This record gives sequence, C-alpha cells and structure tokens, in this order.
Amino acid sequence: MLSDRRRKVLNALIEEYISTAAPVSSRAIVGNHSLGVSSATVRNELYVLEEDGYVKSPHVSSGRIPTDTGYRFFVDELLDNIPEDDEGQKKADSEVSEDLRESAGELDELLIKTAKALNKFTDCLAVVMSPRVTRIALKKIALVQMDRDHVIVVIAVKDGRVLNKVVELSKPHTMEEVHALELLVNQEYDIRGSFDPLSKSNGEGSNIAIDLSSAKPEIERITKAIDDCLFEEERDRVHLNGIEDLFSQPEMQKMSLAMGFAKLLDDDLMMFRLLGDFLASKGVNVRIGHENADESFSDISVVASSYGDDDREGIVAIVGPTRMDYQKVIDAVHRASGFLDETVKDK
Repeated sequence: MLSDRRRKVLNALIEEYISTAAPVSSRAIVGNHSLGVSSATVRNELYVLEEDGYVKSPHVSSGRIPTDTGYRFFVDELLDNIPEDDEGQKKADSEVSEDLRESAGELDELLIKTAKALNKFTDCLAVVMSPRVTRIALKKIALVQMDRDHVIVVIAVKDGRVLNKVVELSKPHTMEEVHALELLVNQEYDIRGSFDPLSKSNGEGSNIAIDLSSAKPEIERITKAIDDCLFEEERDRVHLNGIEDLFSQPEMQKMSLAMGFAKLLDDDLMMFRLLGDFLASKGVNVRIGHENADESFSDISVVASSYGDDDREGIVAIVGPTRMDYQKVIDAVHRASGFLDETVKDK
C-alpha cells in the first residue's frame, strides 16, 4: 500500500508523462504540481517507487516513466471513483444521445457515429462492435468429405444463412475420422446454445473414431476456417475510427509497437480476440500492456465496456499505447457504453 505522499508523486509523474511523452524528472513534478515538498523529497519517493516496480528509468541519468504496475495503480483509483452523473451531466448526455440518434437512422450508422465521436474526444483508436458480431447463433457445422485430404466446412447460422469453405487437412483421413472431427468441431463451438465466437468451449469428446492428439491440428485448421468465414461475413460491422491519430503518437516511432498495431488492424480475428474477454464483465474495464495475453500487445492498453443484453451484446473500446489519458478515456467509454446500452435495449 502506497503512502499518501508516494501516491501523489506517482499520480503526478503519470499525469506529466501522459502530457509530455518524455521521461519525468523530480524538478518537473515539483514545478508543475502543488505537492508541498522539495525536489529532494520527490527524488527519494521516486527511488522507492522504482524499487517497488511502479516506475522505471529508460536511460541512465534520464527521468522516470510509469511501468504497467504504476499505470494499474493509477487506473484502479480512477475506476473506483467514476463519478455518478449529476442532473446537468445527464441532461447534456441526453442531448448528445438524441442528436446522434436523430442523425443515424440504423444501428450500424449510429455505431459509426459513436466511434467517430469517441475518437474526436480521446484522439485514440475507437472500436465499436455491433451486437450481431459478438454473438452469432449457429445451428450446425457439417464436414463434407471431398477426398481424403479435403473437406467442405458447411456452417448453418440460425438466421438462415449457410456459409461454406474448403479446408485442406494436414493428412489423409477416412470417412469415419471426418465424422469424428465433425463431432469435435460442434463441441468446440458448443452448438447446443448460442455461439459466442470470442470464447469457444473446450469440450472433449468420448467414444470417437479418431485420436484426440492427431485431431488437434485438424481442429485448428477447421476452426480457423470457420472463424475466418464468419468474421468475413461480419467484418463491416466492426467500426474503427482514429487510425491516423493512433499512428501520429510519439510511441509509434518504436518499430515493434507500430508493427503490433499494424498487425492488429490487419487481422479482424485478432481484434476480436483482443476485445473478447470484455464481454464477460460489466462496466468499464482496462487491460494494460503485459496484462494482454498476446505478448505482441505488451505496449498496448485497452479500455472497454460491453453494452446491450445477453442476446444483443456489443463492445465499445479505446485502443492505444499504454501512455493514454486514462481519465478522459475511461469517462468517454463509460458514457458511450451507457448510451449504446439504452439504445440497443430500446430497439
């Protein structure tokens, strides 16, 4: 637990770093923040914060920058103190919401306008996913054997669509083995209920005509083909805004970070996987740097919230470097998700 003074020094450093994108010195903290302590005292506090892993020095003799741990402390305080809207704020939000609704006839058009508004307010990449994208009800998946090395994956969606894709298997299989693969794939997507493509089940079959270890590479090929097919159908319902603002950030001079974002923007399925976990939780949630499961996203933060209900659930998110104005972004996502939540439930 940080002392009150140490907490104020950490918060001041993070606010300064968010503003300048440059390592922060004790002199800058004392000069720009009314902490009521000397530069020497701030230096001592920064030393302890560095020892405890809240800040780090990117270069010898330079100032300090926050670590993911430091950001997490800062963000948790913000999340614990999201203010209740007063009547004036509710009235202002209602007027903005009404303007958006009136200017957007269909839900998808409304989501596009919401993404634009989020980007304009935060200068970060805004992502708004339609409820139809995040929950697709599947009826059945069938595998039709073309020859011993190829199958046609037939996907029956409950809304009446039938999709298909040819998959080349890693080795020849008998008709019985293909049937066993079909059973495993249907278990993988839990066809018994509504299919959530962001969180497939991990059920294992019994009494099947194929060894599970040899089935694994085939299941991976088939499920990738299914995911690609489904998301290709729905990709126009993932609304992005702010790519230019994202790549104008100073951090993008770091090649690995720029490549990570380029990879994310180029692969819709990766974006789904990055944001999928947020469907399981209510309210605004934040994932910072190394908290992301994929190591290639270790310099990326995501602030997101779900909206809608269990049958029509979408995601509104801001994605950017770990150095972002968390207070502004959390507030923006909170308001946007509340607005969209009301809109979807009213339809």
